[in-house]
Amino acid sequence: MLTVSHPLVRWLRFEFKHPQPIRLRLAEFKLRTTSVSSTVRESWAGFRSDRQNDRLCLFAHFDVQGRIDPWVIFHIRELAAAGFDVALVSTSSTLDSADIEVARSVCRLVVHRTNIGLDFASWKAGLDLLPDAWEYRGILITNDSIFGPFRSMKLVMADIDRHAGNVIGMTDSYEKHVHHLQSYFVYFKKPVLDAVFFKDFWRKLRLYLDKEKIIDRYEIGVSELCVRNGFPIHALYEYWSVKRIADGVSDFQYRELINIAGINSTIFMWDLLLQAGFPYLKTEILKINRMDSRQLPRWKELIPVDGRPLIPMIESFLRRTKPDASGLLLAPLRAPDSV
Repeated sequence: MLTVSHPLVRWLRFEFKHPQPIRLRLAEFKLRTTSVSSTVRESWAGFRSDRQNDRLCLFAHFDVQGRIDPWVIFHIRELAAAGFDVALVSTSSTLDSADIEVARSVCRLVVHRTNIGLDFASWKAGLDLLPDAWEYRGILITNDSIFGPFRSMKLVMADIDRHAGNVIGMTDSYEKHVHHLQSYFVYFKKPVLDAVFFKDFWRKLRLYLDKEKIIDRYEIGVSELCVRNGFPIHALYEYWSVKRIADGVSDFQYRELINIAGINSTIFMWDLLLQAGFPYLKTEILKINRMDSRQLPRWKELIPVDGRPLIPMIESFLRRTKPDASGLLLAPLRAPDSV
């Protein structure tokens, strides 16, 4: 018998939303003539504001307390070391002035804008504020929904550069019965950047309040658009490859789910991904653990040795943002040879 605490019931409750309220539809109707640029409150050039590298990273950020946390700066430094100029676009209600200065030291551009339109609007804002954005040989869209990287970004980008594809994500998904790349990390190579359809996608991007509509039109939409225009999508950690690993784990917690639906591998198979070399961990695993993963107490030992300098930063973040995180913080860290 399925109880309300059963993972399948919890997943169904999360996935199937109530119809969009009329007030939300009316608010979105009013946004039809609102431009993304009008949501920009302030922007700051980096200490080296001219182009330094041949790749551009558009980094979407939000922090409920207005901080640009050290683990975010760590991520940006890793991206810069891998050959990226970084545009950080934050939708926090406020931004700490000292954090802005730290971000300016590692970014080409720092932007503060109103929290409308979520990540895709933030990425567009960054694009629009950099007139030479399309001259880069590659553009990465990413955000702060992931802790990491737990291995060198130079090595990650070497994997991407070796890949024959032009649209490369970390993970793919079949949620909503549509194959697409998960937008927390997608890299577009030069042939895509030079394509008219891709520039039009960003030029025509509109503001929406409804997260599901943003996912449908933009996260799923950009994958479908690329495929339709002759650019197949690829993931470094393909869903079916991770599922095969899960199929071989006798006591896998979410057996029923993976047999009936294309579930989110970064949520339901996060531990298996880490063991397979995946360089990130979704922040929501440690912040809310909405699917009650039994592997959660092991999170520190699952992080590879090269990524363990991040653990104190993650713990500090959890202490600041999650008052009930003591169990996560006190979980023992085993010796590296036991990972």
